[in-house]
Amino acid sequence: MKSILLITLISLSALAQEKTPKSSTIKPTPIEFLLGHKRIQGQTIIIKSFADSKFGIFSLTTLAGDYQNTNKSNNELFSNFQLHYDFYKGLKVTSGATFSTANGFKPIAGMEY
Repeated sequence: MKSILLITLISLSALAQEKTPKSSTIKPTPIEFLLGHKRIQGQTIIIKSFADSKFGIFSLTTLAGDYQNTNKSNNELFSNFQLHYDFYKGLKVTSGATFSTANGFKPIAGMEY
């Protein structure tokens, strides 16, 4: 009797594992928050390729601030946005801009692999 119950439980768990999860073509956008004893920081990263195209985007944004907010110069913002073009098997040319509270606006260009 015990062996029949054991075989039944094993076969039921094996059948339960056979279903394959449906894959989603939409990737989630990661958003992170880091909590410290004096500050909070938030960050989001977006990496998207356009459908049936060699173009895509990359975006990184980071915010940080003090809990007390007594010295507003400690609050920080950094944002980076790049448009890329895949011209040869994963080798990409990128162009975009960054903005930060420390350095202001700066254009950027480069290669990505």
